Amino acid sequence: MTISQDAPLATSHFACTAAGLDPDAVRSFLAGGQAYLPEPRWGPLGQVVFERTYSRLRADGSQETWAETCRRVVLGNLSYAPSGTHLDYEAVELFAAIYSFFVVPGGRHLWVTGTEVAAYRSNCWVSGWEPQLSQHFHFLASRLFEGGGVGSNYSRDLMRVTAPVLSDVTVRFVCRSDHHDYDRIREAADSTLVHEHYGDAILVPDTREGWIDTWSMLIDRSTSDRDSVVAIDLSDLRPQGEPLRTFGGRSSGPAPFVSACREIVRVLRKATGRQLSALEAMEIDHAIASSVVAGGARRSARMSMMHWRDSQIFDFIAAKHDTSKHWSTNISVEVDGRFREALEAGDHHAERVLEAVAAGMAQNGEPGLVDSDAHSADEPVPVRVTNPCGEIALSTNGAAGESCNLGSVNLEASGRDDDMAVWSITLLSRFLLRATLQQHPHAAASAIEDRNRRLGLGPMGVQGWAAAHGARLSDIAHRADLRHKLARFGQVAQNAAFDLADQLSIPRPVKVTAVAPTGTISQLSGTTAGIHPVFARHFIRRVRYSNADPLLQREKSAGYHIVPDVYAENTSVVQYHLRDAILDRYPEHLIEQSDEIGVDAFVDLLEAVQRTFCAPGIGNAISATCSIRPGTDPVVLAGSIRAALGRVKGLTVFPAISRPLSPYEVITKDEWEAAVVGGVGDSNSGECVGGACPIR
Repeated sequence: MTISQDAPLATSHFACTAAGLDPDAVRSFLAGGQAYLPEPRWGPLGQVVFERTYSRLRADGSQETWAETCRRVVLGNLSYAPSGTHLDYEAVELFAAIYSFFVVPGGRHLWVTGTEVAAYRSNCWVSGWEPQLSQHFHFLASRLFEGGGVGSNYSRDLMRVTAPVLSDVTVRFVCRSDHHDYDRIREAADSTLVHEHYGDAILVPDTREGWIDTWSMLIDRSTSDRDSVVAIDLSDLRPQGEPLRTFGGRSSGPAPFVSACREIVRVLRKATGRQLSALEAMEIDHAIASSVVAGGARRSARMSMMHWRDSQIFDFIAAKHDTSKHWSTNISVEVDGRFREALEAGDHHAERVLEAVAAGMAQNGEPGLVDSDAHSADEPVPVRVTNPCGEIALSTNGAAGESCNLGSVNLEASGRDDDMAVWSITLLSRFLLRATLQQHPHAAASAIEDRNRRLGLGPMGVQGWAAAHGARLSDIAHRADLRHKLARFGQVAQNAAFDLADQLSIPRPVKVTAVAPTGTISQLSGTTAGIHPVFARHFIRRVRYSNADPLLQREKSAGYHIVPDVYAENTSVVQYHLRDAILDRYPEHLIEQSDEIGVDAFVDLLEAVQRTFCAPGIGNAISATCSIRPGTDPVVLAGSIRAALGRVKGLTVFPAISRPLSPYEVITKDEWEAAVVGGVGDSNSGECVGGACPIR
């Protein structure tokens, strides 16, 4: 058995020693015995985030502990590959690395690995187009209902293969009057709810497949050559609030399903006699995503893209100006080498696109930019769509698309100990490669993954890692020693994945590294997300409480500042004045906050990480968002964007919009010190920019 020569000896208990864990105790715990394990080194919000997001319920209704989650994930992942391919002590070392937050697999891995739904371990997918129009929407809805996110490219040259809408479909709803949600159904259905019996009504099974198949049927009917009236019987759908057994959460009841059906039919009717337009297809995807959002624990995440030459590009760029629409998706303009050439040649259309993009970014952070030529340069086939956060471009085969397979190495936890970083990367790379052996039920999607074996191993805690080396985050672009280390780390990740792939006689991964935003994953240990800086060194965190909540009186007695909520009645807002915990670990002058790294310096950072950790042939891309000041001049921003083209695979900025009682607000050190009650916290909100990222 071989392992990358860059990694420490697999026969040592390297991670256990670094984490302060007794290897024998870990071994006993993994075998199902009782063992003493020290309390996890939670970040300020870590335990709350874990219990809310990743801890599964046991049969008796109690919640998993972090140790139990780690055991489930480690043993589940190792079970995918023959034991003869495991490193010596790999189970013990992998447990120690995850338990102590040296590495953290992606949220989906934490949630499903080692369970009966382990096949649904992918964070996000992409959905393409094929002649049967309904297939795009069927694949998208299926993945959203599994808790994944979905990216799609709505450019006309990709959508032109789809069948046109030929007929007018009318929908009627049937439901027994004693259904618990009858009044909600009647409100959602409006005049389309008819008597309890209506001809050959289609009874919708009480499953996610029942919802999805019904939506697909409506779309298929619309592409047939005759008008039709479809009666849909809702009587068997469970009422609002009942538990969802497979993926967790509570049922939203039939009302969101009814609303989605009506919206789908409304959009299709507009398109009768022609193909769906891009914006119409986006409306249907949003209607589906909105109904999934109502499912309690799930939250839809989407990416919508369109090529800069598309005839609808300016409508697309403006799609989210009305905040009541398309809120389930991030949007990005697809650019390429021709866009750069057109700008250099003074092409009027290209200039207008750049101006519109810069204006949108300055206003509300959207759209972003994704360079499909840069993404495709070292891919087996060209790729033109990414996952919702934009760090991984994925292939499609008709409507079915590839998924991303994420995990993060906490570089801050390793600090200056390169051997620990290398060993953590080796363990995680092997973990992610083994995860590709778990077949997804969708055959076409699995076929792509079997061929590509794509991984998305990335860093988090990069700001603390830089500070441990006496550098600010933005200094990485100018520090040859740090860039050399990042390049080495990327190569280690690839070597470890290639070694295991060869041993398993499966294709080597087309890509191994990526930099994801990490969100809630980084909150577990309280480190920074991906390559982002802290939001602020000192900040106010606002938490809303019902006026009837006894915890509100506790916070009042503790001396916290409390004000009435301006958005909801009978609600108060507790304002916590906090210092980011990173200042307990590093000198303040080494910690830049998000509004102190300008666009040009941020692009330098992106480029440095892309050329090293995500080098050609090794890495996917980077998802990181530059914070810009409110009122940024779009003309100045357009100049920075123009200078970035060709240097990075994508670019996203977001204005630090100030609104009354926002969840987080930057304050000065003096304001923090003057607070009646101050504290230490985590300014990483766990949210992706735009809010369109899944919880797990």
